[in-house]
Amino acid sequence: CFALLLTLFGQSGCRDSFDNTDDEEESSASSSQGEDEVGESEASSTSSTSSTTDGDGDGDGDGDGDGDGDGDGDGDGDGDGDGDGDGDGDGDGDGDGDGDGDGDGDGDGDPTLPCADLLVVGEGSPAAQVNTAGLGATFAGSCGGGSANEAVLEWVAPTTGLYRFDTRGSAIDTVLYLMEADCASGAELACHADISSLDQASELYYDVQQGVRYRLVIDGDLGASGMAQLNIEAITCPALDLTGATLPVTLNPATGTNEYDGACGGTDSNELSFSWSPPSDGFYRLSATALSGGDLVPALHLEQGAVCGAPLLGCSAGGTAGNFGPPSFGSEVWRRLSAAETYTMIVDSASGAGPVSVDASFVSNDCPTQPADSFSNLPQGDFDTLSHAMTTSCGAHIGFQIVGYELPDYLGYIQSENAPADCDFEITATGPVSVAVIEGRCEGREVSCQVFDTVNAGNFMGVVDIPSTGEFYTLVVSPMSAAPTTFTSNALCVAP
Repeated sequence: CFALLLTLFGQSGCRDSFDNTDDEEESSASSSQGEDEVGESEASSTSSTSSTTDGDGDGDGDGDGDGDGDGDGDGDGDGDGDGDGDGDGDGDGDGDGDGDGDGDGDGDGDPTLPCADLLVVGEGSPAAQVNTAGLGATFAGSCGGGSANEAVLEWVAPTTGLYRFDTRGSAIDTVLYLMEADCASGAELACHADISSLDQASELYYDVQQGVRYRLVIDGDLGASGMAQLNIEAITCPALDLTGATLPVTLNPATGTNEYDGACGGTDSNELSFSWSPPSDGFYRLSATALSGGDLVPALHLEQGAVCGAPLLGCSAGGTAGNFGPPSFGSEVWRRLSAAETYTMIVDSASGAGPVSVDASFVSNDCPTQPADSFSNLPQGDFDTLSHAMTTSCGAHIGFQIVGYELPDYLGYIQSENAPADCDFEITATGPVSVAVIEGRCEGREVSCQVFDTVNAGNFMGVVDIPSTGEFYTLVVSPMSAAPTTFTSNALCVAP
């Protein structure tokens, strides 16, 4: 076996071998256990000749009622009270007293898989630290790691649910992949290389089953090897996974917890959170609509990621829909989503309480935007010719209530690198409007959202800043009332 430093809570091990110290400790534990068994036999003999008038009715004279004569009440006769019969009191049944169940007494939980370097127990940050230098280069992930040495970590899921596995704290650029237990034929379940161009740690999420054995492989990206760290965390938010579920579903936010404080409300109310991945790429409408039997005004938040607290893509708080939408309270977020990503939806209560219907419906293959990237084709439109295509955090509100739930929207995409200089848009409308800027072509976060409801020279005017990053942005212009409204725009450019 190669010389190897494997650290797990201060312990060490080596792939396909066990150290001699383990064997000596196991032999010593066996000898000690034999002496204990002789002592227990003598004690049992003494007990059998003693008085049995203890009053518990089992006839063994110890008064605990279990009939084994040791007085601890667990029925196994070893006197330690844990019920496993080995006399060491740790409850794992192997008699070595360390609680890891492998019988060698060193507490490191030696791996049972022939290809594994270490057995990782439970979760933690770190759950394991390992030096991959000098280890084998047997495996490769679908996302990288084929040319580097890797550490194979055996892990048994302690509970069923979503877990996060990452290599933050590692000294090397890592590739992390999760595999089935079988060393020869176990399939890859998930693989991840870099969190971002600036963060070379790896991170993946997976729904595991309690008691199932997995392999976690920490590999090196582009041949890297050295000290690596594995962190394991059970994810409790989102609490539900609706991926693959038949939608809509009826839920009640009051049955959740009050831990989320979103941009669109819900600070003092319970909320429900759930993860969801779309079945295909496309432009989707995500909605939360209050049902009869309550007075709930729902607030819906959409985050980009599988864990609560990820970047907020968008949110809205429902209100009365007036004559332009459903007569119930509702909120919605429209975004272009990827089937390869997992998103978190949080349904909160902006006010009131009651059941809510949560739905995700496919709208189109792509965002229905109109190009405005030449700066000679500036955004303008007549809302009477458009349809509803986006809900923003400030759009269609009067006070707190949405009166234009199905009012039309103008969506135009702009690439800021095509601007002749650093440019803003001046919007002039015949009625009050809201204007939002969204990263990308309807798939990114909401950068800004403003309402232009002040009359200036007979029109409603305002200036929108477009970040000069060279990226695409979607401009969303929406009327604030049902009155006929048109708008035009003017580029305000400042030479660098």
